[in-house]
Amino acid sequence: MSIKSLQLLRNKDCNLWTSALEILKKILKENKIGIRLEVILIEDDEMAKKYKFFGSPQININNADIDPDSKKMTSYHESGCRIYIWKNNVYEGPPKEMIEAALNQVM
Repeated sequence: MSIKSLQLLRNKDCNLWTSALEILKKILKENKIGIRLEVILIEDDEMAKKYKFFGSPQININNADIDPDSKKMTSYHESGCRIYIWKNNVYEGPPKEMIEAALNQVM
């Protein structure tokens, strides 16, 4: 399997996406992964449903959310910041280890 698309989804209400973007760029550089990163602004609930967006920030690899818990989520909406739970810890954005684990699964 390989990385065909990489997206960082965000909304206008939550500025936490900038930290996620910096972490993601650093991981890509450290691992010499040359993929185009697309930053997408989710503007309304219709767009949220299209992208299966649960809150900002969200990282998708090959159109799939990197958060293992996302499989349980069914409420798509444009507004709000999202929290992440990884290894029993709470984060305001996807932690570096979660991003690396998701990338390793597709490489």
